Amino acid sequence: MKRSVPYLAVLAALLALGVTFAAARPAFMNIKQMAAEADVVFVGTVRQITEEPNDAGLPTTVVGFDIGQVLKGKSQLADPSVVELRFAGGADGARRLRVSHVPRFAVGERLVVFTRYDGQAYASPIIGLNQGLFRVKTEPATGKDYVVDYGGNALLHAPNGVRIGDVILPNAQGRFEAVTPAASPAVPAPHSADPQRLRIDGARPIPRGTTNRAQLMTLADFIAYLNPLCHGDGQ
Repeated sequence: MKRSVPYLAVLAALLALGVTFAAARPAFMNIKQMAAEADVVFVGTVRQITEEPNDAGLPTTVVGFDIGQVLKGKSQLADPSVVELRFAGGADGARRLRVSHVPRFAVGERLVVFTRYDGQAYASPIIGLNQGLFRVKTEPATGKDYVVDYGGNALLHAPNGVRIGDVILPNAQGRFEAVTPAASPAVPAPHSADPQRLRIDGARPIPRGTTNRAQLMTLADFIAYLNPLCHGDGQ
């Protein structure tokens, strides 16, 4: 049973303080679980970001997406080419409320999105607060699209599905290579120190620093993997 995150009363109390609200850290979910729980799964590009109060007068951020492909839930969308999702937090005059674990976006970025779309209010409609967001990164040298999780960690091919690898960044030749957090303080740490965070769909965790190019999952490969999990017809 899907339930909304009970955040409205807490946000109202904290808004006057202009502080960061710590949403409860979500339990780890694998991709199969996220696909099952999501109402809509799509590949899209952030078109616009607007901060506005919701019906209760609390600051929220509305993110509009241009949809490139719907993998699940097309029948729930009034227009399958665009969608707007509302997130807790934003500006209200001189005050700003930030909610931890609620994702932030940039206009023009491309993502694979697992989201609730049931008319209820959530701190974040994204499954797992931010776990259900996967960024698409284009390799400068080849123009190929690869997929990373919200923290920038590469998605890798595994014998029984998909697993998480190291952060990838382009090298001097414009080709992606693994960069571990220990090797570069500028690289974001994984979502969690829990080794479970390093694996998806039951695959064994891999040691940090062992990602190789042959394992990197392209966007096309990821979509092919998701299609049967999302019923294969976008509906």
